[in-house]
Amino acid sequence: MTIDYFENGEIIQIEEDDPRNPANITGATSTISDERILELKAECERSNRNALLVSTDWWGVSDRTMSDAEKKYRQDLRNLPTHSNWPNLEDSDWPTKPS
Repeated sequence: MTIDYFENGEIIQIEEDDPRNPANITGATSTISDERILELKAECERSNRNALLVSTDWWGVSDRTMSDAEKKYRQDLRNLPTHSNWPNLEDSDWPTKPS
């Protein structure tokens, strides 16, 4: 399982057994508040969400009609910050891109 880790100004994914995981450091204390961690995680999730939206922008070009499934997918992406698990989203919390 991977966890989010803040390194060099950005959040990266590391394995739980990675030595950088604070849970694996005896006597370690966090210098980042829980509130700040949530803020950083929310920024990361917004960035991921925005990238997915940008990758589907072409669906809305003027000579193409978006399907209902495509519209729903994009709206579901926009609604992610209101999800009950925000910003601690699981893979299953993300909408599935229509084929």
